Amino acid sequence: MHWMQAYAVHHSDIQQQGERLRQLELERAMKRLMRGDDPQEVLNAMAQGLTNKFLHGSLHALQHSNGAERDALMKLLPKLFASHPKPEDH
Repeated sequence: MHWMQAYAVHHSDIQQQGERLRQLELERAMKRLMRGDDPQEVLNAMAQGLTNKFLHGSLHALQHSNGAERDALMKLLPKLFASHPKPEDH
């Protein structure tokens, strides 16, 4: 598979997983709101839930790696989660 095709497939998979996580947390929040829970608490829980879900896989991989794999992950993960890449990372 050409690298651009592989990139497109992985990009699509990541987007679909993100959408599933978003939908799951949104449904959970809507149920809580319909029960009459405090909206601020619901939003905080939803934000925390999304954060935990997005970070879980990467942190799990880091915790269960060693040696060269751990070193590579420790260099890569900050780049993957940076909201604004540093100029030297381009």
